[in-house]
Amino acid sequence: MRKRNIRVCVRLTDDEYNDAVCRQEKTGYSMEAYMRSILQGMIPREKQDERFFQVMKKLIDIANNVILLAHQVNEFDSEIAWELHVAVKEWNKLIVDVRKAVLLPEKI
Repeated sequence: MRKRNIRVCVRLTDDEYNDAVCRQEKTGYSMEAYMRSILQGMIPREKQDERFFQVMKKLIDIANNVILLAHQVNEFDSEIAWELHVAVKEWNKLIVDVRKAVLLPEKI
């Protein structure tokens, strides 16, 4: 059985409707999901294009390469390897922060 079985009808002017559709289309959400998000106090962010995801993948690849270097350096100098691991940890935190700032809905 459906979880969402209550239907709500809202009357809008043409301008209000066009504005809502324009905002909803930018997010990539369905109108229903967009409205539910708004009702939950969250404003969905605009959907990012493929370039954003390509840049994020490159950032992740760089972090992975530094981890590999840290493992190789560890045989010769564990202090430098430790510093590389710390840098990767900070790098990964930055990636998470960017994702949150760009992808996750914003609280109203």
